[in-house]
Amino acid sequence: MNKKILPYSILIHSLLFGFGLPLITKLSGSDLIISLLIGTIINVLLIIVFNFIKPLKIISIMISILIIFIYLRIISTYISTFYLINIPACIIWVIILILTVYIVSKKTIIINYVCFIMAFINISLFTVMVLALINKINYQNYLPILTHSFKNIVMGGLIYSLVTIIPYLHIKNEFNLKEQLITLSLSTVTSAIIFILTLGILGPNFIVIYQYPEYMILKEIKMFSFIANVENIFAFIFGNEIIISIILYLNNLKKLLITK
Repeated sequence: MNKKILPYSILIHSLLFGFGLPLITKLSGSDLIISLLIGTIINVLLIIVFNFIKPLKIISIMISILIIFIYLRIISTYISTFYLINIPACIIWVIILILTVYIVSKKTIIINYVCFIMAFINISLFTVMVLALINKINYQNYLPILTHSFKNIVMGGLIYSLVTIIPYLHIKNEFNLKEQLITLSLSTVTSAIIFILTLGILGPNFIVIYQYPEYMILKEIKMFSFIANVENIFAFIFGNEIIISIILYLNNLKKLLITK
């Protein structure tokens, strides 16, 4: 399997963090997973269609820059909310940009290797996180089903599709169609697990009141009595996702700028 698939599967769902899950939950509530499935079907169709369309270079550059700024906004807000509350967001932006630009300045093989290692760490932490949280699920939070309007459930699916497909479409040239669908499948499985855990632990009513519901469920992890705030270890997953995404997008932007 192409080693780039793992980092790029993270990229697809990384824009959901911070606003995607609460927004979709406001529309579909406990039917959240149905919206995810609808969004995934739309994504598969879009991937097939966009394999026959080559976006204009200028549009790809503009979208790349826009999404990089969105990622910077997400991670600076996240860090300043939970970790460095007295540090201005602009300083966090500068630090992250210096770090990611430095990585992207290296050879492609080094960039791919760094992203793969970071993604592998994420997957390892993610696996432990799932095992630690699965017994915290309250299955009543998944009920009742199909109580929201069909329009709202579909709208939730469209939002999921929009947020997850835009970061993907402008770097799709990295893979053939089969690899694109594998990447999408890995991303969908990861997103579904996060949605299922968050919905099962918090319930739809609490998801919508938190900006970072994915982080809030980590507070349920009780593993080591001698380590305080163990959730911060696993919260590294979400910050790491954004860093990987910024690196991949900066690398894509570099390729666009140096090619004729």
